[in-house]
Amino acid sequence: MNILFFTHAEPKFLPPLILDADACLCGPHYNPLRQQGRWKYLNTPRGTFDASALISKLGPSQQPDLILVHADATRACLPQNLPPQVRKVLLVGGATHILKNPLQSMISYALEQEFETVVVWNRHNAHFFRQFGIPNVFWMPGLIFQIPKVQAARERRNQLCFFGQLGDYHPRRNRIIKELQRHKIPIVGGKLPRTQSLELAARSLVSLNISLNGELNLRVFESTAMGALLLTDRLTPHTGFDLLYQDGVSYLGYDDVEDLLQTIHELSRNPDGARQIAANGNAITTEHFSFEARRKAFFALLENHEAPSIFRLEDEPRCQLPPAESEYRDSLVFRLQLYELLQELHRTEESVRVHLSQSVHPLILSDAGDLKRLSQHLFIDPASFEDHWKSAMQELQVINLHTAEPAALSTTRSDVLITSIEDLHLPAVRQAIEDRNQRFLVISDWFTDPDARVERALVERAYIPHKERVFGLFEAASPDQ
Repeated sequence: MNILFFTHAEPKFLPPLILDADACLCGPHYNPLRQQGRWKYLNTPRGTFDASALISKLGPSQQPDLILVHADATRACLPQNLPPQVRKVLLVGGATHILKNPLQSMISYALEQEFETVVVWNRHNAHFFRQFGIPNVFWMPGLIFQIPKVQAARERRNQLCFFGQLGDYHPRRNRIIKELQRHKIPIVGGKLPRTQSLELAARSLVSLNISLNGELNLRVFESTAMGALLLTDRLTPHTGFDLLYQDGVSYLGYDDVEDLLQTIHELSRNPDGARQIAANGNAITTEHFSFEARRKAFFALLENHEAPSIFRLEDEPRCQLPPAESEYRDSLVFRLQLYELLQELHRTEESVRVHLSQSVHPLILSDAGDLKRLSQHLFIDPASFEDHWKSAMQELQVINLHTAEPAALSTTRSDVLITSIEDLHLPAVRQAIEDRNQRFLVISDWFTDPDARVERALVERAYIPHKERVFGLFEAASPDQ
């Protein structure tokens, strides 16, 4: 099979998994190389580019049967004009929770280039791709990245190691590391070259992971593959993490700094228990995420052969919802924009509090159900919640939802208030807006009937409209604005 593989990843940091020995790898970090009459590597421009000339350069014998495009919100390698008669698979990388419009950009690209198959790294993003009408959406975390072999350490040290980025995209990671240092918890490592990072994990008993934004990241597989005990922040069921690994059996989880400190203290007293958990985690990674296991599962998904049901998303309830009809596409775009706003707050803040008035659509709550440190508070009378909301929220696995009497809305503060045009007239909503009890105000049906009079009234109350970011988004101005 002739496979043409486009990737934005720099091979010295994230070498791709070679799914076929004859595959041609293309990207901005590859230099052209031809071996035995076939192209092994080809260079591409960075960003968006026309791929037709590159594909012609392959010649008749190497025309692709399958095109794989590995892309994410960096938009660093987005080939255009891909041949319509060739099967195309978009492999959406991990960076869908940072940068500008990360999910919108990937979904738009998938639709524009008519990818019939999308494989996501982040399982909690999958339902958006399905609801935009992409027929085949699968989940395979860690699909395309190799974990280089490192020499086994002669002795595994009873130490806590950390390796990974500590830049501006990782505010929570920086906060937690600083708290551990403040409590004089010794940590070995830091930002290291990849091979040195893996060698560090291979000689350490415990490897600390702090996800960027509540996602199942590459560190999970790297730490467990090296045989270290994975100590990581707990994720929501939507990420699929606990479908693979089990807290207390094959990894240890924590919710906040206090929980993490207690767990580290307990580990220091029970190194033998830590070694057993580490061995269990290593066994799972070896069985399900070896090169052969990933390659076999990937091609089974593509050819509609038997593959693990978790990769087919059969147990993700939001993925069972039908695609949005064309007349509801604007509503779906709004939900996607709103989710990107909420996940950005979730990335930067330790906790996020969202208030919702009673007419907000249930799917908005469902979308935000995968953000672990975000709490949703629906202001609705108990009888209405029991009759119209409770069963749907349980079915969609929304576990971060709380309810309160509508009158309480005006007396409690939040980061975001989501309401409807209809609910703007409720006394509690009006009072909350008057008192500016929230940082952001979102009018959930603003895209259907924007009202200039309402906008003027909000501006008079010191709300700044953000029309390019989310339909109906207003930000409460600070006192000096």
